[in-house]
Amino acid sequence: MRIAPVRRAVAAVVVAFGLMAVALTGAEAVGLGQTCGGTFRFACGSGLWCDWPAGKCAAADVQGKCVEISAACPKSTRPVCGCDRKTYGGDCERVRAGVQKDHDGACK
Repeated sequence: MRIAPVRRAVAAVVVAFGLMAVALTGAEAVGLGQTCGGTFRFACGSGLWCDWPAGKCAAADVQGKCVEISAACPKSTRPVCGCDRKTYGGDCERVRAGVQKDHDGACK
């Protein structure tokens, strides 16, 4: 009986579970512009928000991109509707509120 291939397979499974545990606990944050969320729920680093594609309000395991949370938002004339069904003055205000985007334009 060959034990070496079995040990290698067990070691590979242990490593995979270890990597999953790091991802699920948020121990490894990702940076600006990197992919976040998804099955492994990669979290964005400090001062960043995981912004999903518009219209994914009720979806599970959505991947987004880490965007910066601005200290102040410029005046905007492009309202957006958040997944909380509130209209925001623009994407900057929505991101500062910590809300995903449902669609461009005011909520109905």
